[in-house]
Parts: sequence; C-alpha cells; structure tokens
Amino acid sequence: HPNYPGQLLFAGMHQSTPDTVWVYDLDVATPPPDVPWLSEAPISGTVPAGGSVSVDITFDAGVVTQTGKYYATLRFKNNTPYSMLEVPVTMTVVPPALPVASFTSNSPVCLGETMVFTDTSQGYPPISFWHWDFGDGFTSTLQNPTHTYSLAGDFLVTLVVTNSEGSDSVTGTVTVNPSPVASFDYNPVSGTVPLTVYFTNTSQYAISPTWAFGDGTYGAGDTVSHTYELTGTYAVTLTVTSPYGCGTAAISHSVVVLPAGPTHYTIYLPLVFKGYGP
Repeated sequence: HPNYPGQLLFAGMHQSTPDTVWVYDLDVATPPPDVPWLSEAPISGTVPAGGSVSVDITFDAGVVTQTGKYYATLRFKNNTPYSMLEVPVTMTVVPPALPVASFTSNSPVCLGETMVFTDTSQGYPPISFWHWDFGDGFTSTLQNPTHTYSLAGDFLVTLVVTNSEGSDSVTGTVTVNPSPVASFDYNPVSGTVPLTVYFTNTSQYAISPTWAFGDGTYGAGDTVSHTYELTGTYAVTLTVTSPYGCGTAAISHSVVVLPAGPTHYTIYLPLVFKGYGP
C-alpha cells in the first residue's frame, strides 16, 4: 500500500460465524493463524516506495457447516511501530436452492427494432442453462439474447433457468408496436376549374393527419376539402404520425384540374304559325 512503504507482514486476523467468534492478535514474528475458510497469499512482502502489493483472498465454502455471513479482518503491519492497515472481508454462505427466474426487456419497441432481453434470475448454485421462447416460434439459449420480431403485436415470452438443484420459469408479455401506414380517398380525381375535391384520411396506426394540397396551401384533419382555382396537376400529400413514437408516414396522389370548356348557349326562338284561308 502506498501509505505503508517498506516491509509489510500479515499481522493477524479475526473471524466470526453465526455462533462463534475467534480473535487472533499476533506480533510480526508469529506466523498467521489458520482460519479454515479463508486463505491469503502472499503473507509477507516488500512494498516499493509509491507502489503497492496485491494480496489474493480465497474463501473455501466447502469447510463451513453453517449458512450466513462470515467476517474477517486482515491486518497488515509494516516495520514502523503501531502502523496498522486493516481490511475487512465479508463472505456470505447460502444453502443450495432452486433458481428464481426473472427478466427485463426494452419493451415496447417499434416494428423492425431489436428487442433486448436481460436475465435477472437469481440462484445458487449458479445458473448454468437458459432457454428463451420469444412467443413467435423462435428460441434462444443465450443468457441475454436479442430478438427482432417480424410482426407487430403482443407476445408471451417464457424464460426457463436451470442450476444443479432444478429449474424455474417465468412468462412475461412484450409489445411490438406497428409503424404508421398512410392512405386516403378523394373525390373527384379530376375536373374543370373551379374544382372542389373532398379528402378522407384512411390511414392505420396513425394520428395527426396533415395535408399539403400541392398549390402551396395546407390543411389538417381526417376529412377536409379544397378548391382549386387554377388548372394543372397537383400532388396532394398526406402525412401522419405514429401514436407509439414509431415515426411518420406519407403518401401522395394527383389531382388534375382542367380548363373550363367553351360556354354553350341555347337560343329559344318563337315559333310562329301563319295560316292562309281558302
């Protein structure tokens, strides 16, 4: 340790179990005590000025007979009297048990986006096998898989986890939201000036329809009308927005406005009958 340069010796250790406490206080000339569930290496060494020395701590759960927390304090002492560094160590021993399956995901996602699954299962002995059923005919044995659904909708996802004691499963619902689909009807599709055209939004999975009538004017709403005063071909564009945050969609159709034809007049002339006598 940089704060304790010079010769560094393992000076002592105390431990406790749920029922018994052992305390060891040793001077530097005495070998370290034999704590059966903990070992360390090295037990002595030289720390260069400004440097450090690593000590590996190994816990052997095979020698303990009780579950619970095990505490130890490693005491390091250098050649300066009364200079002591203490490092607490806590180990937890739990009984073998069936795993408890659980997971999280980034649901909901939009169609075409990747669903990310995160295993949050707990278990001791450690979990050694994972099986995912994504609810659409596809599976995985990765611990933390990803999956891209080809259809929108709600899917039941099942995770089965296994350790040496047995298995557990959990099922959850994930949601894939559809992308917006823009469409509209309109009538008439052509005519002579002035031409009034009526438009109806028929889009799916969409809100907030806005219209560009192609002549520099705009509108909004599911049902709108517009009157064209000049001849030409106009591209009418409808834009809609996903209510799920899945972007926008647009579609265009043409309206043809023709010039007015010549004016036709009907002349009614008086009909005169002239009779002649014999």
